[in-house]
Amino acid sequence: MSITNITTDQSMGSWAGNGNLSWVAPPADATEGQGTNGDILNVHNGATLTIKGYLNLNAGIVNITEGATVQVVRDESDTAGILQDAAGGTININNGTLSISNDFNGRTGVYNITNGKLVVNHVFTGFEGVYNVNSGGVFVAGLECSNLMSPKINIRGGSVYFYNLIDDISGTAKIDFHNTPGGLLKIENTSLSSLSNLDLHVQNFVYGDQIKIQSYTDYSSNTLTTSISGNDLLIQGTVNGNTTTLVTLKNFVTNTNGNAIPTAMYRDGYILFGEQSDTGACFLAGAMIETSNGCVAVEDIQVGDVLVAHVRGQTVSRSVIWAGRQFVVVNSALSDDMAGYPVRVCQNAIAEGVPSKDLLITPEHCLVL
Repeated sequence: MSITNITTDQSMGSWAGNGNLSWVAPPADATEGQGTNGDILNVHNGATLTIKGYLNLNAGIVNITEGATVQVVRDESDTAGILQDAAGGTININNGTLSISNDFNGRTGVYNITNGKLVVNHVFTGFEGVYNVNSGGVFVAGLECSNLMSPKINIRGGSVYFYNLIDDISGTAKIDFHNTPGGLLKIENTSLSSLSNLDLHVQNFVYGDQIKIQSYTDYSSNTLTTSISGNDLLIQGTVNGNTTTLVTLKNFVTNTNGNAIPTAMYRDGYILFGEQSDTGACFLAGAMIETSNGCVAVEDIQVGDVLVAHVRGQTVSRSVIWAGRQFVVVNSALSDDMAGYPVRVCQNAIAEGVPSKDLLITPEHCLVL
């Protein structure tokens, strides 16, 4: 086993892990491949490593950190630019980028992406690999075509993009949101009828996660609703009193997960799940609410609690009849006033002791002065 450290921009030919290969599919929650004694390639310190040829993972370990980039490109004969023979290897991307210019065969490898990107520019083949897309992680799973072939895709606040045809499932494709808000699954160039026939298992989807599916048909005149049929999620459209099922996500509901049933809407060529047009007016956690028993943090308010309210200038008591919470995903690509950032009302901003400490609220929240 050898260790190679890359800290400056440079190029090399093909790289191989040279470890003890494993063709056994790793567990769904794996963070490292099942191969052993592979070579280690560390690319960090903002360096760009260009591999002209093949990245043969071969049970090896590749670490891309500290703003570094690894780009696997075609060689002088215009061939390769491929990641292949993963065979139980591991790739860790943390504040880095891995770009594969040609095909990607992730067979039985494990790929961890946090605050970085894995971009497959041609054909992606998942082949029983585990893909952990964590907060700040972006996984572009094939710009040309996506052959899933039983991958386990774990979305923990990251984003996964299928930009072109999902062509081959060949077994169950598990996509697990892990009850973590902020995750995104985006599917393009796959017809709704084809998608309905795929054996995608979407699990542990919660409020704050999003699924976006491109539609070739304009459904802006439809009222979109979601319902459950057995273990499947049906997205239906109603126009002029006629309701039809537009797309089915099979096995969305299972006995082992707690999926939230998302709302649906059509906008700008996409059917959207879990994306709300209005996040509602809310206090953020930590805001103190005056009750009959003193001030209580908003997240601890329960149905039946008695709050102190002000109605037409009078102080009155009101019982809580509903208590809930929701998650908001900030879209930093928009302007600050549209992105969904909370508003901070600083301590003493309105009057001495009002508020008594910094108060965080959603932009929609009104204040009575």
